[in-house]
Amino acid sequence: FGFYDMEAVCRNKNGEEFGRASTRISVIIPNEEPNPKMGFSTHITKGILGYGFDRKEEKLGMAKNAGAGFSRDELRWTSFEAKPGMWGADQYTQGWLDASDINHMRMYATIGYGNPAVINETFPHSKEAVDSFLKYVSYVAEETKNLNIDYEFWNEYNISTNTYGTGAQEYVDLLKEVYKIFKAANPKANVYAFT
Repeated sequence: FGFYDMEAVCRNKNGEEFGRASTRISVIIPNEEPNPKMGFSTHITKGILGYGFDRKEEKLGMAKNAGAGFSRDELRWTSFEAKPGMWGADQYTQGWLDASDINHMRMYATIGYGNPAVINETFPHSKEAVDSFLKYVSYVAEETKNLNIDYEFWNEYNISTNTYGTGAQEYVDLLKEVYKIFKAANPKANVYAFT
């Protein structure tokens, strides 16, 4: 099993090359027991057909057959609160949650990101923004508490493209609140800082 680069060369009966193509392939061996330490970042919640939303069950089934024990995706604030106070998962997010549950895969869900429909801050700074953000976290915690799920607070918070104007202490303070909310709703869930 593994990932391979494959190149095909077409030659006529005189041995002259008239075509060449290359591609990447993978070979998998179905596994009966998934590896809980291996997973795939699915990007199903982005809702883009090329990312696999249209074939989400098949995509997660292949990941499971390859030995993956979990699927990773995002539970963005904008996916749960499209307008202030109007709660509910969008179809892409609900699709990932359902497909992961059907395939009996543990979910690793990234929580976070701003919501311009609710606050005018990319990372919540003000008391109003923090309170609004924690309402979103509470909603997600309640909606997902019976699922086989772990949470990551704000993926790649520290990379240079994420210029939120916040320091480590502000992140840690909000992480502590997020942790309390998720653990109160689902004591079995793990809550991780950014990766």
